[in-house]
Amino acid sequence: MTDPHDSCERSGLCLRDVLLDHLQAEGALPWPGADGLTVEEVLASYPVAAGLGRVPDQEELCLRYPELGAEIRSFFARVRANRSRAAADSELLPDR
Repeated sequence: MTDPHDSCERSGLCLRDVLLDHLQAEGALPWPGADGLTVEEVLASYPVAAGLGRVPDQEELCLRYPELGAEIRSFFARVRANRSRAAADSELLPDR
């Protein structure tokens, strides 16, 4: 998995920070901390918040941050793939 910090070193602009800033500014999702959520879990839920219109979606992020376009597309693709894998894995679990 690509580290969300990679772009920081190349451009000074971090995808991770961009996504977290949007999530925090909009109050879109619960914030990590005492509730047991990790920053990675919050980041992985970004597409859900985008789908609800609470934060900019993939297309809007690419327009706003063209220098991060490839990383943004990669991030959304990874999250979709992880969710698909998780859904497939859950289908393999026996019913209780």
